[in-house]
Amino acid sequence: MNSVKTLVLPLRIPVELDLDLLTPLQAWLEYQHDNAELNSQGKREDEANNDRPPTVLECQSDLERLQRMRRTMAHALQQSCHSFTACWEQAVPSMQEYAAALAEFLQHEYFWLPCVDHTNSRRQRQSDASHASKMSSTFHTSYSFKDDDDAYDDDNINSKLSGNRYHSDEPCWNPFRSHWQTLGSDHIDVFGGLEWERANIIWNLCTLEIYRATQKDLTKKTGWVQTGAHLCTAAALLRRLRTEELYPESTSTASLTTAIACSTSSIAFQPQTLRMWEYAILAEAQRTSYEAFRKLPRPRHFMLAKLAAGAVPLYQQVDSDTALMPVRSDVILRQRYQEWSVWGRAWKSWMTALMHYHQAMEHVEKQQNAMVIARLNVAIDAVDACRRVLSSSSSLLRNQQYQKWEIPVEPIVQDMLQERQEMLEEGGPRPIPHDDLPEIPTQSSLNMAPDLSQLLPSLHDHFFQSVLSPRTRQYVQDFRHEMEQLVYTKALLGEEHTERARKALAAVQLPHSLTAYRQELAGGGVPEDLWERVQLLQIERRESHIKSELWELQDQAEQAQRLLKQVSQQLDDDLEMDQYFRKSYPDYAVSISNPIEDIQQPFRKQMQRFQRLMTEAEESDALVVQKSETLETDPKFRLLRMSKSQLDRLFPGSSEDQDAINVTLLSQHLVDLSLLFRDREGLVQALREEVKTVSIVPQLQELEKKRIHDEEAYHQVAASAKLSFQQKFLVLEQSIERQGNLLAMILQENELFMEARQQKAGGEAFIVKLEDALEEMDHLTDHLREGKAFYDSILPKLQKWKLAVEDMSARVAIDRCDYEDSLRRNRQEAEDARMAATYEQSSTSSRTESITSPTRVMATHPGVQSVSIHGNPRVTQVDDEKVASLLAMDFDPDAIVAALLKYNNDMDQALNELLGG
Repeated sequence: MNSVKTLVLPLRIPVELDLDLLTPLQAWLEYQHDNAELNSQGKREDEANNDRPPTVLECQSDLERLQRMRRTMAHALQQSCHSFTACWEQAVPSMQEYAAALAEFLQHEYFWLPCVDHTNSRRQRQSDASHASKMSSTFHTSYSFKDDDDAYDDDNINSKLSGNRYHSDEPCWNPFRSHWQTLGSDHIDVFGGLEWERANIIWNLCTLEIYRATQKDLTKKTGWVQTGAHLCTAAALLRRLRTEELYPESTSTASLTTAIACSTSSIAFQPQTLRMWEYAILAEAQRTSYEAFRKLPRPRHFMLAKLAAGAVPLYQQVDSDTALMPVRSDVILRQRYQEWSVWGRAWKSWMTALMHYHQAMEHVEKQQNAMVIARLNVAIDAVDACRRVLSSSSSLLRNQQYQKWEIPVEPIVQDMLQERQEMLEEGGPRPIPHDDLPEIPTQSSLNMAPDLSQLLPSLHDHFFQSVLSPRTRQYVQDFRHEMEQLVYTKALLGEEHTERARKALAAVQLPHSLTAYRQELAGGGVPEDLWERVQLLQIERRESHIKSELWELQDQAEQAQRLLKQVSQQLDDDLEMDQYFRKSYPDYAVSISNPIEDIQQPFRKQMQRFQRLMTEAEESDALVVQKSETLETDPKFRLLRMSKSQLDRLFPGSSEDQDAINVTLLSQHLVDLSLLFRDREGLVQALREEVKTVSIVPQLQELEKKRIHDEEAYHQVAASAKLSFQQKFLVLEQSIERQGNLLAMILQENELFMEARQQKAGGEAFIVKLEDALEEMDHLTDHLREGKAFYDSILPKLQKWKLAVEDMSARVAIDRCDYEDSLRRNRQEAEDARMAATYEQSSTSSRTESITSPTRVMATHPGVQSVSIHGNPRVTQVDDEKVASLLAMDFDPDAIVAALLKYNNDMDQALNELLGG
């Protein structure tokens, strides 16, 4: 039987066929952009641009293309997964394309997603955002969500995971989720990064390559050679996945969190299980080399022994790695790995028997009979061990896919037994002990570095062609900012003229007076369109909603002001502390290159922008509060609470003998003016939308290709792009000019209308009040909506800015502490040097006195001289070692010397003296 089939593992299948990659990757890019903005504080503009990731707009087409590739791959794999042949023909091209696309994405740091987000609160996630900018440049890992209580036990963490380079100790938000499962298994693995999407694809390519190895004709040498080539390719895939893509070996030790994240992920991608699969494949590939050599017309036994010996440690490694396999997770894969353990032990014993058998045959040719008997004894023992493994594991193997492992032992075993029997009958020499047998050298013909470009090809049409260089990105940002300002100015001009015209009409009670007159002719009562607006307002209970929304708006405003004041106070406190510190340490200003004023400058500029925005918001909020207070006091708002019958009584009809006034021309002019307002608003909105989509990127990229980088070329591109807006700007200016003419004609017609009516307007005043009340309610609603949108936008920015200021403040404080520590160390070193010089000088003086004095010198301690004059010796020099020991306890140096001299260098008494003093 072809035992290579045992190595064909089930395919990995995506659970979501239409997984949304677009939304999470867009959110991740925006998140990266926000952190880059925080990091750019205090940097030059060119440095900041170099650190910024590409925008979502720049990557939009690439993200959509990746989404399509993933969907195509998932559907093809799902449809063909039950047949390896169909999968190779139908799904492999889309898998290869998707894997190549993922490889290009993973070449860019801004698509390295972090580990799982364990934070629950919004505040914590916002706090984590401040740390994201400090994360390692090699940072992404997988994770799996489980309900196992022991998923994070220390005992479950394997030390082999310490090489994962894709992790940082900093927690971070991760919006990406993908779900995969082993075909036929109920267990679903959850991953949080693009590299794990690619890992599942490489897994499938590997198992398909092994499947191709099982389809070769093993009755011929070429079949064994081709099988070995496929197996070497599969092993190389696994080695690349394990040592380069998931767990690079050249990185430093990761933290405990990395081990937890990986140890709870899919059993399929544990480093020990990947290695076990790789060694199992290599062992079979080595065996194919042995079988291919056996197919030669006259194979040499010494070469067969070496080839068999090369497979033994590989099978041994498979059995050893089984002990490191996690006991949880995917049942199907766990059963297969346990099967491999028995399989590895059986084949290790059998290949051991073969290598000793062939080596014995080599000894026969050399007439080394003692060696022959010893080798044959070892070979027969190995065959018995192989049989014991298979018989003892029969219950384990009964339910496996491949029940019969008929390792072809019988023919060769019979040869072994016959050869040994003949030698014993001939009365051969005594066998050599097993431990004295020379080790059989190994021989490997495996290609350990096959060409993987056929299985993992690169893309012909590469991604990120539209991603801009920092210089081009700055040009694009400058152009967009300039166009936004230009459109804003034009839009503001149009809005000012519209408001001016409405005020001019309101001053002469238009169109209220015309509406009231028509209603009088119709028989009186509140106009139907006005009543519909009043009724809608009453149904929505807009007045009460306005009050509650106003309270919420004031709470948001107070929160924003509080954040602004806290940051302002933080900056002022840091500046005051720095000034005090510099006065205390004048040399600090010289040693530190960047004074705090320069460090704080970008933050204070940002604070000025926030203060300007908040001042404008406060003025707008004050107007809203002022208007809302009139809801209870102004009589016109009471009209909004009346029923239709009550309002009808306020608008009487005209008398029958009253002649009708011709208001056709006035009405037409008002309609024309209203249409002009509407068209102008549409034009302004079109300008705002167009400025969002206008792009000079293709033109700038052409300049980059031609290596043109001068400012004049950029200005020419920008000026050309502005031409598309000139026509709309001209239409806007013509609209403003036409408004003046229309307004003049309306006012003239209104004078004739008012003279003809003789100011006899029964319900006109109420019409004016009702429309004014409705308009003010609409304005209040719009102001509150805009205010809420403003604070919803500025509060997260203020919070992130506050975190950035706190981070800067902490760095400055650390610099000051480091400087103080440095000064303290320098003082201590100077003091130690002074003490050493004093002791040296004292020692020199003592030695001089000892030569000239008629006293007897006694050497009682190393480095200590004592003088005896008619009694006990007195110490005149202290012991340097004891001084050093006491100095380490932070006692005063002079007190140490005095105490040691006082007690004749007695350490204990001197210490008691110092402690008592």
